[in-house]
Amino acid sequence: MTYMCADLHLTHKQIHHYRGFDSTQAHDDFVEKRWLETITKKAKSPCVEKQDTVFILGDVSFSREGWERLDSWPGFKTIILGNHCTEYADAKYISSLKTVKAVHGLMKYKTAWLSHAPLHPDHLRGKRNIHGHLHGTIVKDRRYLNVSLENTDMAPIHLDKVLAEFERRQNLAYVYETLGREALFRALLP
Repeated sequence: MTYMCADLHLTHKQIHHYRGFDSTQAHDDFVEKRWLETITKKAKSPCVEKQDTVFILGDVSFSREGWERLDSWPGFKTIILGNHCTEYADAKYISSLKTVKAVHGLMKYKTAWLSHAPLHPDHLRGKRNIHGHLHGTIVKDRRYLNVSLENTDMAPIHLDKVLAEFERRQNLAYVYETLGREALFRALLP
């Protein structure tokens, strides 16, 4: 199974204020709980294909301890670096973690770009953009999907749900209802 999420902000000293927790520890424990409820497949043998894969689109941790905590959670991780990812650990360290499959700055995956911050529309080149960085704010354009924890019930979201959301956005009435008039006008442009 494949999942996506962004902006875990593990060990971030202030994130609990923004997300309504009593402390950083309470925030991190809840993020771990939601992860463990969602990402359940662990390799029981050298056959690594049995393990879930999670694309984490930036701002994972604010300390090496947070990275190590994430490394103990189930699933293989592909990390898209965010603006805070290398402040406390460099890409070489991140890629050395046992459950990290790859580290990228930007990645093309199927029909979408995976990035931390949303890409400029001119750089989409006909693709969609799955991103984080904006936390609870969304880009009012049907080509963008923000998978920050604030938008995914604080857990990684299954790829099927991501693809289903993009499919729903093919319906212009749905675009108008969920993203507004501006997004509808953008959708009508050639």
